[in-house]
Amino acid sequence: MGWKPTRFADNSLFVTNTSQHSDGFIVKKLVEAMKGRLWCESALGKGATFVVEFPIT
Repeated sequence: MGWKPTRFADNSLFVTNTSQHSDGFIVKKLVEAMKGRLWCESALGKGATFVVEFPIT
């Protein structure tokens, strides 16, 4: 299971959420559409930090 993207005639995208991991896909696509970057920094025993960066125009 996972995400199931469906593209419509007007080029819009709908994603069916079939697991908890779909949220990451949606966020990644939104960030990329806005010319941004997304990454994760983690350390064992300390957790993870998700970083989102957008250009200033």
